[in-house]
Amino acid sequence: SNPNGAYYYDTPAVGWEGYYKNIQVTETYRNNGVFAGDTVTDPYAYLQAIKKAGYASDPDYVKNVGAVVDEIIAYAKEKGWPSSAELAEVHPEWYENAENNRQGAETSSNSSVTAVGVCTSNGSGAGSGELVSGGMTLEEAEAFMAAYRERAMTRGDWGDVYFQDALISVPSDGACVNGTMNNCSAFTQWFLNKYTTLGPNGVGLRQGSQAVSQYLSEYSGLIDGGKVPRVYAVMSEGPFSGTSGDGWYNHTAIVLGIDEANDQIIFGEASCGGYYYPQAKAYSLSEYTNSSSSYGPTYAYTDNVLKGL
Repeated sequence: SNPNGAYYYDTPAVGWEGYYKNIQVTETYRNNGVFAGDTVTDPYAYLQAIKKAGYASDPDYVKNVGAVVDEIIAYAKEKGWPSSAELAEVHPEWYENAENNRQGAETSSNSSVTAVGVCTSNGSGAGSGELVSGGMTLEEAEAFMAAYRERAMTRGDWGDVYFQDALISVPSDGACVNGTMNNCSAFTQWFLNKYTTLGPNGVGLRQGSQAVSQYLSEYSGLIDGGKVPRVYAVMSEGPFSGTSGDGWYNHTAIVLGIDEANDQIIFGEASCGGYYYPQAKAYSLSEYTNSSSSYGPTYAYTDNVLKGL
């Protein structure tokens, strides 16, 4: 009855974030079953729970929005996309995150997201394998990659769900051979498995120069791409006829940070050639932006599928 009392947002993205935070921090939603039971994976149960808590003045809210959900589910089936329940099997941490929200977990001093994601507002969590909201500094990226190296070299961790479909074979040691987590394509696939909602795609490793084009094809409608880098995008370049200096042959990497003021782009990368062992390294941002070269860098953006953002 009072339009001036409604919330409004400058962009749809900010609106979605505001909507989610409202659901997350308002106690009445937790008290009416949101973040519990089927609401984690069943959109209809979720709609009923927030309506029970008082969301939306429309008495037919569940019915009307449920009709939209019907269309989305039908379209997803047509495209062969996994359901929320199927994705939850790949990401069991969703249940833990929901339970933390149900209990009203407080935001920690170093986290910009309460119990729902992998992003931190500073580098304090990067060393344990967390992302940093807005991107990492070189120091934070180095800590992130050090944590990756330690896990990738530990054979006992290779059964981890995030390593699935990122490998061809399990090595007998940490040697850089095709199929190990030292491979640039394997590292890229591991990153998508762990930090996005895309999940393992089962297509196996691909040449680094083909990674972006193949991801854009496989996830058409979910992600897009371009020649301007963004934080946590997949980068591909090559194939080169040869290598010299910092040149790469059939390479792919993840953009972990962008420092425009210092003309730096920070990649998390690996290489089966041995020269680029799993590491973080800064390069010239201008050289990796809007390249006119046919083998120059291209990017697949993960903005819409990052967990916790």
